[in-house]
Amino acid sequence: MSNQRLAAVILLRVKEIAELHAAYVAFQAEADYGARVELETALGELDGTVTSLSAAVAAFTGGTAAPFLALAPIAQRISGETAEAAQRRRLMQASVALREIDGRLVDALIAEASIFASLSETLATSRANFADTLLAAGITDPLPNLRDFLARNELAASDEIKSTDRRAVVIARTVAAYRARRTISTANSAYEANIKALRELIKQHESFEEDEGVSLDGLTFAISELTAWADLVAAVNQARTVEVAP
Repeated sequence: MSNQRLAAVILLRVKEIAELHAAYVAFQAEADYGARVELETALGELDGTVTSLSAAVAAFTGGTAAPFLALAPIAQRISGETAEAAQRRRLMQASVALREIDGRLVDALIAEASIFASLSETLATSRANFADTLLAAGITDPLPNLRDFLARNELAASDEIKSTDRRAVVIARTVAAYRARRTISTANSAYEANIKALRELIKQHESFEEDEGVSLDGLTFAISELTAWADLVAAVNQARTVEVAP
């Protein structure tokens, strides 16, 4: 049951990262040519998914879920504003919303990492024991795992080793246990990398919002940097999802 709930949390987080990327693409589009409706839609979808993720994590831990942000509408233009002033205001408002959402994602990731840490030992042991049982019973072939491990370490197995060779079984069981432990280490490192990347993204937003005197061209350049940071977060998350997959 715990495994299924953790899987549900991870699926929501993967969905959220994809929507995060879409929101930053819309943010860039607003800076380039004005795309207020697309930006509002992307922000609303992102906020909804982060709220669901927070609720799923809270249900797992017994904590309190973060409330829906209820983002204020981004007005196209306020009376008396020039076109440039209106776009600057829209970009600043969007930046604040994205920064707040990023902060909530950091909180959710920290909680998810804690959940994973509490379950990982049991998960790794169960996985290793299952593989060990199959190998010991002769149900699975030890050679593919053994040869793959040796190849990754630029070693070669003797052609004389057979699937029934006791040495191959012992080594394959050791490899299975090692890989289970490596999965935990990889996942923990990936959580840390994701959280660090998001925190850096938040700092970029803070710098962007403080520099209100910059020209619109300068804002556009700063947004391209924010989008690049968001791409980095998505890339880190994708690598992490692939590496910790069973």
